[in-house]
Amino acid sequence: MRSRARGAETAADIGIALTAADRFLDAEQAFARGLADAERDGVLWAVPLLRSYRAQMWFAAGRLPLAAKEAAAALRICDDFGMRPMSVLARAVLARIAVACDDLPAAGAYLLPARRLADRGVQSEVDELLLAEMLLAHATRRPGHALRTGDRIYRELPERCWLLGYDPAIATDLVRIAQMGERPEYAARAAQAAAALAAHNPRVPSAQAAAAHAGALRSGRPEDHRAAIDACRRAPRPLMLAAALADAARAESNEAAAATYWAEAYDIADAAGAKRIAADARDALRVIEGRRRPAARPEAGGWHAVTVSEMRVVRLVAGGMTNRQVAQQLYLSPHTVDAHLRRVFAKLGVRNRADLARACAARGSAGGSSVA
Repeated sequence: MRSRARGAETAADIGIALTAADRFLDAEQAFARGLADAERDGVLWAVPLLRSYRAQMWFAAGRLPLAAKEAAAALRICDDFGMRPMSVLARAVLARIAVACDDLPAAGAYLLPARRLADRGVQSEVDELLLAEMLLAHATRRPGHALRTGDRIYRELPERCWLLGYDPAIATDLVRIAQMGERPEYAARAAQAAAALAAHNPRVPSAQAAAAHAGALRSGRPEDHRAAIDACRRAPRPLMLAAALADAARAESNEAAAATYWAEAYDIADAAGAKRIAADARDALRVIEGRRRPAARPEAGGWHAVTVSEMRVVRLVAGGMTNRQVAQQLYLSPHTVDAHLRRVFAKLGVRNRADLARACAARGSAGGSSVA
C-alpha cells in the first residue's frame, strides 16, 4: 500500500511541476495516469487530491468551466466517501473560480466549511485556503481582512511561497491586495518573490510574465505595464494577459490606448468565463464611450463605427489569418470571431473577406488611422 500511495503522490508532484512549467497538456496526461492508477489500486484518498490539482491546472490555463467541473467532482467524492478533510483543496479551488466568475456568494459558501475544518486542526492545503479567503476579501473591498488573513504568507515571502510554484500569477494578486491595504512592504515582498521565481526559471514564460507584471504594478509606469503585456503574450495563461491588460488600462493616461487594453481584456476574459475582469472592462469601456459620444459622427456605419475589439479581428483577417487562427491568437472562440466579422461586414458594407482586405488596403493608402 505504501508504494501505491507513493505512486499517487509522485503523479501529483509531476502534474504540479509540469503545470508550473507551462506544460499543460503534459500535466493533464500525468494527472490522468495518476487517477487511473489510483482507481485501479484502490488508493481512494488520492482521487480527489489529483482532481483538485488538475482543476488548478485548468484554472491556470484559463479553462474555467473545465476547472470548475473537475473541482466539483473532487468535492463530490469527498462528500460521498466521508473524506471531509480532503475537501479543503477542492473548496479553495472552487472559491477561486467563483471569485474569477464574479459569483462572490458562491465563493463564501465554498470557503465556510473549509475554514471550519481548518479551525478544527485540518492542516491540508492551508495556503490555498488562505489565498482563496484573501481573494474573496479583496473582491468584497475588505483590504484589512485580506491582509490579516494572508499575513503569514506575506511574512514568509520572498523566501517561501509554495503558491507561486504552480501559479506565478498569484504574485500579482498578492501585490494588488497589499497595495489596496496600503502595505507597500508586503507588495515589495510579493514582487521580490516573483522576481526570484523568474530568476530561477528563465525558460518558463509565466514566471517571467508574473515578475514583469508584479514590477509594473509597483512602479505604475505605463511603459512597465506595456512590457508586462508583452511578457504575458509569451505565456500560455490567458487570464494573466487579461489581468495585465486591465492593469495597464488603469495606469494609462491616453484614453485611446486604455480603451484598446480594456477591449482586449474584455475579449479574453469573456471567452474564458472570467466575468469579474470582463465586467470591469465593460464598465470602463462604457465610461470611455460616454465621454466620446458627443463628438461621434451621426452615420451608423463606416470605419468609425468599428469597435476596438472588432478592429483587432479585422487586422488579423486582413493579414490572411483564418477565423480559427484569429481565435487562437486573441484567445477567443471561433464563434466570437465570426460574430465580430459579421458586424464589421455590415458596418462597412462588404460581403466577404476579400472585400474586407481591399477596404483595409484602401483605408491604409488613404492614410486612415487604426480604430482605438
